[in-house]
Amino acid sequence: MSAEDSSRRIVRPVTGTVWLVVVAVVVVILLADIVLRGGWAMAARFAPWMLAVIWIMWVFFDRPRVILEADAVEVRNPLLATHIPWSAIEDITLRWQVSFHLAGGSDVRAWATTARRPHRPGAAQPVDRELEIMRERLESARKAGEADAASLVRVWAWPEIISGSALILWCAVSPFFG
Repeated sequence: MSAEDSSRRIVRPVTGTVWLVVVAVVVVILLADIVLRGGWAMAARFAPWMLAVIWIMWVFFDRPRVILEADAVEVRNPLLATHIPWSAIEDITLRWQVSFHLAGGSDVRAWATTARRPHRPGAAQPVDRELEIMRERLESARKAGEADAASLVRVWAWPEIISGSALILWCAVSPFFG
């Protein structure tokens, strides 16, 4: 592992992947049952609706993440990824989710992190540790004097958008199968 790889940190809840796998297993079992009992035409009628549930779990629970790198942070929300250089960030706060406050006055909110749990005396908050790590990275970038004023880059998640559009189309025509 290179030094560049060791500085990369991915922040995301594990529960999203767990739920995606659980739902996918249930959908596969249900689709197998439909094929065995009703045939392929029946499966073609119900499959897009079941696959849409997997798509929703994938896009809204598994895809979102925050990737901390040496020179920037990447915020991957359900259908949009935003690459933000550390030099463009003024502050990082947490309310319902992590917000990156940018120099131009705008904010980028990350879906990948959770809010604080209800207060429990003496209990550590995992999200507070992640926020502390993000702020440490911001401070170390400031101290290093990285004056890279590159602008943030937003990229649409085309695989997710295209697959979701295909599922919507399939759902629209599925009542006409069989």
